[in-house]
Amino acid sequence: MGGQYHWNLHSINDDDLKKPTIKDIAENIIAREIHIQEEGIEFNSILFLPKKQYNFELEGWRFNSLIIGASNNLSIDGIIIELDGLHGHHYTDESYFLSMLNNNGNLNFTGEIRPLISIDRKSIISYPDECNVLAEKIMQTYTNQIIDIAVEHIISELFFNDRDALEDICDYFLSKINLEKGYKLFIDKIRHSDIGDCDLGSLNNAIDEPLTIRSFLDAEIVRFKTLNFSNYNRFVKYLLKYKFDNSSKIDVEDNIIIIYTDRSNENDRENNESIDDVAGLGDLAYKTTLWNPFNSDYDIITNLYPLLPSKLYNLLDYAEVKAPALKKFVPYRYSSLMDVFSLNPFSVTINMEIDNERLYSKEVFQMYNLKNTSGAMSFSEIINENELQKIVLMVFVSPHPINNEQKIAIDYYKDRDPDYVKGIVEGWSILFTTVEKQNFVILPGKVSRDELVDKLSQEFWDEYDEFEFIFTDGSVMKKITLVTDDIL
Repeated sequence: MGGQYHWNLHSINDDDLKKPTIKDIAENIIAREIHIQEEGIEFNSILFLPKKQYNFELEGWRFNSLIIGASNNLSIDGIIIELDGLHGHHYTDESYFLSMLNNNGNLNFTGEIRPLISIDRKSIISYPDECNVLAEKIMQTYTNQIIDIAVEHIISELFFNDRDALEDICDYFLSKINLEKGYKLFIDKIRHSDIGDCDLGSLNNAIDEPLTIRSFLDAEIVRFKTLNFSNYNRFVKYLLKYKFDNSSKIDVEDNIIIIYTDRSNENDRENNESIDDVAGLGDLAYKTTLWNPFNSDYDIITNLYPLLPSKLYNLLDYAEVKAPALKKFVPYRYSSLMDVFSLNPFSVTINMEIDNERLYSKEVFQMYNLKNTSGAMSFSEIINENELQKIVLMVFVSPHPINNEQKIAIDYYKDRDPDYVKGIVEGWSILFTTVEKQNFVILPGKVSRDELVDKLSQEFWDEYDEFEFIFTDGSVMKKITLVTDDIL
């Protein structure tokens, strides 16, 4: 088999952790060679499979961090070419599938269809369109082979008898396939195999009754008591994504998420879907049919990610797909919306400033300054053609579970900063004005729209007196002065 392979030993933790020897690893893995040829393009790869007794943690080392990796060579007629012209391209470039393949093995061009190289044969100048077309075919074949090998290996090594080990090995395989479409094939293969009889593991804590993987995917109605999508590992996230993608409608009722699935629509999904060609796990927002959480005025509730009310979803200037779920591709790297979803209650204070002397601020709460991190939130992804109108958003940053160390820190702040403690325990309400000055106002806990608007200063109203501020439901935000007990 062409190409050379090396041990890729990288620790994800401290350098003083015991490093496994080559012998330690070799005794606990199985190597499967993959060879694919398509019209003069050869692709060779090795897939390394852990045996059941493999210690996935291995004193701080993860399996993905210490597998054997390919040298990732690209050759023409067996002669290695420098890869400056291949690596680093974005997925929309002509070399997308070529790059994906080369990250997983070795490519060798032996036919008439080949890259254009420099006179010294040391670098690639360009690729004909046919190269990426053939590379896509190879990638599809490679993905299908990995999926078949994965399910066969999981069953033969009895990984499904150990729920944690099952999630680890599924995470590994998902890292190797073309996720844009391959994840669906992988989940479907698992669903219809013996692995489908495994319980949902940690996901069962979020739903009304314990389910297996298969019964979860097949269920016409699933109710989530909580979601916290970002807390799950890759495998569980893709199970959820599969369920969202196949939903006929999604409701939020008193913070309970209800997913309805019409099984008759699954074939239509495969025919209509296009967003998944470019969207990753963090790039999709799904439209809810019913939005009736504890306060429907909120446009975003962080622990309900990736769900949005229709009033906000309809304003997003992104492509939509109906397959059958209503969803939009929201590029994570360029989105104020996704920045907000990533907020956690420990990262918020009333004035959004950090006192460097504040106890536990980095070690326990990992707080940061939203102003310095994200700048003014403009939410440019929201459609608004009226230059004298500004869309305002109401956000709730949901509370997170608090560990023992954080409880100690909270006790320290109870008297020093009671609002901060309330925000950590009860969550934070934020009103984003989407303008530069007083870009947001913050209050701890669940509050009304009027209470947030009341926190806007007179300077704000004076500065932007020519603008009209509109909530996502179409109502106008007006200056409010609430009567408080102090006034009375």
